Amino acid sequence: MPRFRIHQNDGGCYLSKACVVSRDPNEPDDLNKDDVGIYRVMVRGRGRDTLGMQGLPYHDFARHLKSAEEVNMPLPVAICVGTPPLLTTMAATPLAYDQSEYKAASAIMGEPQEVTRALDSELTVPAHSEYVLEGEVIPRQRFCEGPFGEFPGSYSGVRKQIRPG
Repeated sequence: MPRFRIHQNDGGCYLSKACVVSRDPNEPDDLNKDDVGIYRVMVRGRGRDTLGMQGLPYHDFARHLKSAEEVNMPLPVAICVGTPPLLTTMAATPLAYDQSEYKAASAIMGEPQEVTRALDSELTVPAHSEYVLEGEVIPRQRFCEGPFGEFPGSYSGVRKQIRPG
């Protein structure tokens, strides 16, 4: 799978424009509360099988993670690369917690967004993703992620982030 060091001083390679899918562990049957979001995803580890992801407290993903950590359970995630462009746009759009990015993309397209079940979890992922990386976020494991070059030419700092393994 291609990896890119997007900016010269980035702390590592990042998966650019990846859609991260997670589910509310407290309400797994309410698919409107699934999250499809755009988060920084940094490739970590020697075997390249560990990723660092930036989920800030106000993100729906962080709400899912908090619920999972309260009961000390890993949170399943699917990182989808090469998704339909409109879904990627909706993943970056701040919707209400109970508004589905899939439904929003479908409403704009005027046709259903094709989804499928992930291979190793119950998550619903975009059917025509080029890559789907499945894993889980281990409760309370954090490590440094960054720096990352932002679009106006500045760099964000390094901070402890979640670690999907």
